[in-house]
Amino acid sequence: EEMIFTWKQDSSKLELPSCSADIDEHSGFLDSCIMSISHKFDGKGMEMTSELRLVNLTYYDMGQYQCIVENKFGATYSRKAEITVYVFPRFLTTPSDITVRGGEKAVLKCSATGVPAPLISWQKDNGGRFPAAVERRIHVDPETDTYIINNIQPQDMGMYTCNASNLAGVILTNITLSVLDKPKFLKNMIDKKVEVGDTAVLECISSGSPKPTLLWKKNNSPLYATERHFLTSNNQKLIIVKVNVGDAGEYECEMSNQLGSVSQ
Repeated sequence: EEMIFTWKQDSSKLELPSCSADIDEHSGFLDSCIMSISHKFDGKGMEMTSELRLVNLTYYDMGQYQCIVENKFGATYSRKAEITVYVFPRFLTTPSDITVRGGEKAVLKCSATGVPAPLISWQKDNGGRFPAAVERRIHVDPETDTYIINNIQPQDMGMYTCNASNLAGVILTNITLSVLDKPKFLKNMIDKKVEVGDTAVLECISSGSPKPTLLWKKNNSPLYATERHFLTSNNQKLIIVKVNVGDAGEYECEMSNQLGSVSQ
């Protein structure tokens, strides 16, 4: 007796064409189709096989599939087989470069879609030290895929990478976090006493972002490099060689950037 095969996806009947008879299983199919194969055995019976051939699977092909075969005597149902399709991650929201003042907070937002749902993670400077994470200054809001770095510090500056990964693969996007920080002295300047003819070294160790511009003064007048006055280490060191009596006086270092200036 003739047998009729029906394929269902999540209990909905699949309406697919029959596979072309002139395409074998090795040459491939351009579109999804149903292949029916039949042969007689012992001259007494008929065996029929129905193959569901799906190509170019997408998210919408996921689900439970079942084959139903029937004739005039009744119908029988196969066990359901589940197909899971992994979908490569795709960004829904990507962060932008951020510039914030020291002490404030930076908000990093990154979200992605895919199957399974991608896992979002962050790295700083290609996996280098992550001060905000070590110092527990990060707040994560998983509902909005938002990372908040509190009490921003100069060491938080750098490149941040958002990773979205699932079983299908990984995608990355980078941003730069810049921190604006007022100039400040990392250590106090100290008075110096030297013998005539010796070398004097004065230090003005600074920090700030953008990098401060340093100006040296002697007795309130700008001091520039000469054959005896040298500025090194990005102007943070003033070296005076062959000191003489005329070099005595009050030396001052002034550092400034767009947030302000300070001197000592």
